[in-house]
Amino acid sequence: MNGADNIPSEWIRLGRALGEGEFGLVNEGELRVPGEGILPVAVKRLNQDLHEYAKEEFIREANLMLNLDHEHIVKLIGFSWDGETYMVGLY
Repeated sequence: MNGADNIPSEWIRLGRALGEGEFGLVNEGELRVPGEGILPVAVKRLNQDLHEYAKEEFIREANLMLNLDHEHIVKLIGFSWDGETYMVGLY
């Protein structure tokens, strides 16, 4: 997978909650990529009740994270837009 891929929601399995941020919950999870196996991931879920401004800020944050590469920051690898909105990063 390369960065900013649109990840089908059926590939994502959510685990326990890790915390809550301004835009919604963060969960640990698994990304089950056909032909590539299972990757441990962190999934930030956009709270569906947010106003349009908050959704724009969520997208802005995601765009910033795409360019970050640091050992103490989750590396964003893609998004899921079908159904709930998720940011998915290597955990």
